[in-house]
Amino acid sequence: MKIPGNIVFQELRRSLSDLHADAAALRTQHRELDARMQQVIAERGAAFLELARHYLPVLSREASDRTFGGIRDDLLAIVERKERRVRELAERLGRLQESAAASQARADASLAAADEATRNRDQRRQALVDQLARNEEFQTLSRQALESEQELQRDEERVVEIQREAAEKIPAYERSRLFRYLRDVGFGTADYRPRGLRRRMDRWVARQIEFSRASRSYDFLRHTPDIMRTETDRRRDEFHRTMERIEALETTAAGELAIEQSERAATAAAAERERLTLSAAADRDRVQALELELAALDQQQGQFYEDAVNRFRTFLAQTEMGLLESRALQTPDRVDDEIVGRLKSLTGELADLDPRVSELVERSQAAVSRCEGMEFIVRRFEQSNFHVAQSFFEPSFDTAGLVSQFRTGAFDRDAFWQLIRRSQERELTEFERRAAQAASDMLQHPLTGALAEAMARVAGATLSGTVGRSVQRRGPR
Repeated sequence: MKIPGNIVFQELRRSLSDLHADAAALRTQHRELDARMQQVIAERGAAFLELARHYLPVLSREASDRTFGGIRDDLLAIVERKERRVRELAERLGRLQESAAASQARADASLAAADEATRNRDQRRQALVDQLARNEEFQTLSRQALESEQELQRDEERVVEIQREAAEKIPAYERSRLFRYLRDVGFGTADYRPRGLRRRMDRWVARQIEFSRASRSYDFLRHTPDIMRTETDRRRDEFHRTMERIEALETTAAGELAIEQSERAATAAAAERERLTLSAAADRDRVQALELELAALDQQQGQFYEDAVNRFRTFLAQTEMGLLESRALQTPDRVDDEIVGRLKSLTGELADLDPRVSELVERSQAAVSRCEGMEFIVRRFEQSNFHVAQSFFEPSFDTAGLVSQFRTGAFDRDAFWQLIRRSQERELTEFERRAAQAASDMLQHPLTGALAEAMARVAGATLSGTVGRSVQRRGPR
C-alpha cells in the first residue's frame, strides 16, 4: 500500500524536532561543563590566593592580590559578557520558536483547507458530470455532435487525400500538349467550331489520348476539392453549433452547482497554502540562524575556557607553585597541606573537563550540521508540494530507516533528497483520472474535463473514440 506524502512529511518533521532537541541537549551539557569549569577555575584561584596569604612572610599580600585579581577580574568580565549574550539569544530563540510553531500550525491548517477545497471542487465537477449525463437534451445533442464529428473527421481526411491526388496528377494533364490543345479548342463542348479534316483529325487525337475520360478526371481533380471543402465547412459549422448548445447546457448546470466559485476557492486555498508554507519556512530559517549563532557562541566560549586554563597555568608557574608545594610539605602546619591538596584536585578536574568540552564542541557541530540538513529536506519537501493529498511514496519507502542512516552520516542531505524525489509520485484524483481518459490532451479549462466525461458516458462504444477529438476541436475555452 502506498504511503501518503503527508505521513512522510510528518515523520520528517518529527525527526527534525528530535535533531533540534539533541542539539539543544548538547548545548545544555556544554554550558553545564563550562559552568563547572568556571567554578573550578574560581575555586582554584581562591585556593591559590588563600595559600599565598597563608605565607605572608614569603609572599606579600599586596603583590598576590594585584597579580591574581587582574587575571580573575578579566576572566570573569568576559564570562559575564558571554553569559549575558547567551541569555539574550536564548530569550530571542524562545520567542522565535513560538512564532515558528504558530506559523507551522497555520501552514498545516492551510494544507488541510487546500485539500478540502480541492475535494469540494472535484465533487462539484463530478456532480456536473452526473447532472449532464442524466439530461435528455444533453444526451441527444452529444450523440449528434459526436456523429457529426465522426463524419467531419472522415470528410477532412478525404479532402486532404483529394488535394494530395490533385496536386500529384493535374500537372501531368497540363504538361500534355495534345490534351491542352483539345481543351483550348473546346473539343466535346458546344463551343467546338472546327469542320472537315480538322474535325476528323481532332476526333482521331481524342481517341488516341482517351480525351473524354481524361477530361472528366481533370475536371474532377480541379473542382472536387473545392466542393468537398465547402461541404466540410458546412459540417464543421453544424458541429460547432451543436457543441455551442451543449456548452450552453454545461454552463447553466455549472452555474447551478457554483463550479466557478469552487474553482476560485480551490485556487485561492492553494495560493494561501503556498504563502503560509513559505512564511513557515522563513520562520524556521530564522530559528535555525539563531540556533547556529548560539552554537557558535558555545564553541567560542569553550575555546575561551581552554585559553583561560592555559593562562592560569602560566600564572601559577610564574608565582612558583612548585615552591609553595615544597614549602607546604616542610611546614608543621596542616592548613597549607590541605590547600595544596585542593589545588591538586582542582587541577586534575580541569584536566578531565578539558577534553570533555572539546568532545562536546565536536558533537554540537555535528548536531547543528544534521539539523541544517534535515531543515533543507523538510523545506524542499514543502516547496515541492510532496505533502499534498495527491502525493504518495512507494510502499518500500522507509522514512525512519533513511532518517537513521542520515543521522549516522551514511549519506548527505543532497543524496537524501534525491532518494525522496525518486520515490515520490503524484496520483490524479478520481475525477482527473476519468477526465484524462476521456480527453487526455484537453484539460486546459476546468470545465473541459467534466464535459468530456459527460459526453463519454453518453457516447457508447461506437462513438467513445470521438469524444477527445470533439473537445479538442472546440479548442481552449
